[in-house]
Amino acid sequence: MEKVLIADDLFAVRRMIKGIFMSLDNSIKVIETDNADVAVDLYIAIKPDLAIMDIRVGNTDGIQACEKIMKHDKDARVLVVTSYNDEEMVRKCRQLGVKGIIVKPFTREYFLSVLSKINGSQSNGCYIQYS
Repeated sequence: MEKVLIADDLFAVRRMIKGIFMSLDNSIKVIETDNADVAVDLYIAIKPDLAIMDIRVGNTDGIQACEKIMKHDKDARVLVVTSYNDEEMVRKCRQLGVKGIIVKPFTREYFLSVLSKINGSQSNGCYIQYS
């Protein structure tokens, strides 16, 4: 993995996720934003290997951003990280082709296990939740 895009309105969450990637390989380029619309523009511009998207990124809708990304790139690898755990959100994510869902809070170990599944043989529709 060379490039990762993180879209989350919480600075602490972005720092935690960036720290996880840096601990794996400090040559990974991690791009951060706190705005879903900017995340879509960044995705189109840099085509990251993985996009990590919060459902609520500030006042914008992360699901709509995921939809725009998936329309632009049907092979996009998007991981949703959210505080919301409801069936409608999971259904929408599945319909869009999101690779995984992690419900906050989560541990480093859990995040790495989800990454492993997304990068491994279970990469087609790995819907994982943590509560």
